[in-house]
Amino acid sequence: MQAKDSGLEELEEVSTMPTAPDAKPNESLGLCADCIHARTISSSKGSQFLLCQLSQSDPAFPKYPRLPILRCSGHKPKPT
Repeated sequence: MQAKDSGLEELEEVSTMPTAPDAKPNESLGLCADCIHARTISSSKGSQFLLCQLSQSDPAFPKYPRLPILRCSGHKPKPT
């Protein structure tokens, strides 16, 4: 019987999966800048964090991804 992987590789894979070729990431946030799943969280000390709401239903997506994300299988652009 094999031991289960920690899932760390899967989390790293999420940020490197290919997306649509026409996706143009923001320099500081990457694809998260225009993703419908991204939400900005502000702390009481004034820091801001980006929450990936896909993490609530799919453990393969990190709750607070390292930015910039340049490729993501869950990326969906906000309607223009």
